[in-house]
Parts: sequence; structure tokens; C-alpha cells
Amino acid sequence: MATDYNERARRLRNAVEPVAAGVYFAPEAHTAYAKLGFDATEVVGKDGISRPEMKAYFTSRGASMGHVPGEVVAAAFGCFNPKVVVPGVEAGWQITDREAILEARMQGATAMLQRVLGEKPEGLGRVTELLQRAADVAPWAGRGVHAGIAVARFSRDPDG
Repeated sequence: MATDYNERARRLRNAVEPVAAGVYFAPEAHTAYAKLGFDATEVVGKDGISRPEMKAYFTSRGASMGHVPGEVVAAAFGCFNPKVVVPGVEAGWQITDREAILEARMQGATAMLQRVLGEKPEGLGRVTELLQRAADVAPWAGRGVHAGIAVARFSRDPDG
């Protein structure tokens, strides 16, 4: 039973990850971060992909867990060198606060998805409903980023 659940969870993650991770390379997000005072990024490639500016990248990703130090962000994203993450996050918190960078990230992600999918793609309501149901029951223990996103979502939307 657990194997079936784990396999379904992996399939869902693999389906959602390309959409969720798009914000890391979206020029719309990087424009929003630059408005907060982060360095501008260059667009690379003909598809409008932006190379992430590391201070904004690590601070925006880690902000879902709160105004946490770089060591916490480095621990959560263990595939990155802490010698890059820690000073990047420290510098990021000198530029902005949690609420502002999360809002910039949401605006950038929304604008990117509207550019790619159109203003109101068919079936969006159903997809949103299914993803919401999955997020509501997904275990968060030991998953600091997921827990932080869930808490941030509920604090913004008291109706869930």
C-alpha cells in the first residue's frame, strides 16, 4: 500500500514540478525581484528564460519557511553549496522581507503562467481543485518548504 502511495506521490510531483519550477527561470519573476532591489538578470535563449540571480533565487525559495537564515535554506536545499547559499540569503534579507519577496514570487509566477497558458486556460478550475486537494492531504512533517507554503497559503486565505 505504501509503495502505491509513494509511486502516486512521485507521479504527481513529476507532473507538477515543471510548472512549479518555471518561476525560477521566468523573466516575470526576475523583474519583480529587481523592483525590490535585487540585481537584474539577463534573458538567455530565444524562449525568454532568465538565469536566476542567486540572492533573489535562494531568498525567494527559502522565504516560504519564514525569515530564516541562510543555513536553514542551505539545509532545505542540500544540493547547493552552502558557501553560496548562506551569503546569498544574508544579502537577500538586507534587500527585502519575507512578505515582499513571496508576493513578488507569486506575481512573477502568475504572470509567467498567463504568458505560457493564456489568461484563462480551459480546465484551470479543475486542475486547481485537484492540486488543492492533494496539497491539503500531503504530509508536511519533515518537509519544511511544503509546511511553510501551506502556512503562508492559509494565513493569506482564511477560507483555505
